[in-house]
Amino acid sequence: MNDDTLPFSASLATANTMVARVCTTCGKTYPPSAVYCSIDGSELSAIATDDTDPLVGQVLDGRWVIRRRIGAGGMGAVYAASQLSVNRQVAIKTLPLEHSKNPGLVERFLHEAEVASTIAHPHCVTIHDFGQTREGLLYLAMEYLDGQSLEDRLQQAPISIPEVIEITNQVAAALTAAHAQRIVHRDLKPANIFLLSMPDHSVFVKVLDFGIAKALDSTRRLTGTGEVFGTPWYMSPEQSLGQAVDGRSDLYSLGCILYEMLTGRPPFDADNPMAILSAHIHTPVPPIDQTTQRSDIPPELARLCMRLLRKSPDERPPDAASARASLKSLGDTADRDVLPSLSTLAAASTAANSTTIVHDDKAKTQDSSSSASTTEKSLALPWILVLGLIGTIVGVGTIATLWTWLAQGSPDLLVP
Repeated sequence: MNDDTLPFSASLATANTMVARVCTTCGKTYPPSAVYCSIDGSELSAIATDDTDPLVGQVLDGRWVIRRRIGAGGMGAVYAASQLSVNRQVAIKTLPLEHSKNPGLVERFLHEAEVASTIAHPHCVTIHDFGQTREGLLYLAMEYLDGQSLEDRLQQAPISIPEVIEITNQVAAALTAAHAQRIVHRDLKPANIFLLSMPDHSVFVKVLDFGIAKALDSTRRLTGTGEVFGTPWYMSPEQSLGQAVDGRSDLYSLGCILYEMLTGRPPFDADNPMAILSAHIHTPVPPIDQTTQRSDIPPELARLCMRLLRKSPDERPPDAASARASLKSLGDTADRDVLPSLSTLAAASTAANSTTIVHDDKAKTQDSSSSASTTEKSLALPWILVLGLIGTIVGVGTIATLWTWLAQGSPDLLVP
């Protein structure tokens, strides 16, 4: 048994799980007591099986070993899995079997999944593969992400303004890439925005489920209980009316998410989903400053949020790139105005450095004057020494001459 499978398998053990074995070469599963594959002789790897989910422990489509279920919702379930060929950890999203009964839906789903897999952008989740099993189960194999959804993050402490701006900017970047491929998300919401766990605790966003919403749209209509495709709290007015949508519908959803990050609640809420949709269509969005007591929201950010939430698509930013352009200047503003402690420290540091420079200039001036004086003195000193030496030589020569003359009895000098 491979040592690297032990911690992972051990972490899966719960009251409803048991450890089995799987051949990573051919995908055949075995009971816990097996050690080697009877087909190819490969050493088996441990895997947890869940007796409450028949898919856990199985090899999906002959390629993906389903290890555990990590999430479930109305549109299907998500599993942690491994790719047999390269032993890569992935996430498998499966859609309910009921969708496989509609051939047109299956065709559209596969087409949209193929298009979505062409989005190559750091802030869009990577789709490794997609397909349909012989049993009719539709699935997506995506990169495995470690972190938490924005939905979970919103249940914790308030999100700081710099984080709000960065999350919004990165989501807008993902929308820009998707819209360039003519893909409209149509179900943008906090649950579909994933915040990766980064070593330096920085913000890094992955937007999930691109293209899938559009592929499934035709089978999800209003029902007697008001159920609609998508999430009513984040749906644009045109989508609520069942009209054709474009990228500006995603921008409205982004505005709803931004509004919730700033205020702690979506723009509209009600017990009845139909009432929420009606509010998106008819009711003015409550001003942000009347919805929250936060005092650190830059006015420009609040105005951008309200512009994203305009009822008419023509009154919103024309595209995600335009929204990002507005956010770019806000990032600098947030650094200066929303983080006074940091800006104060920076200003104090700058002031201290400026003062030091001024004092240094004075010192340098004083040192220059002193240095010039010293230089003049040092330049004068050699000349004094030279002159003194010359004077000494002349004096000594004169004395010697006089002495010689006196010794010879110079008549001129002896004249009284």
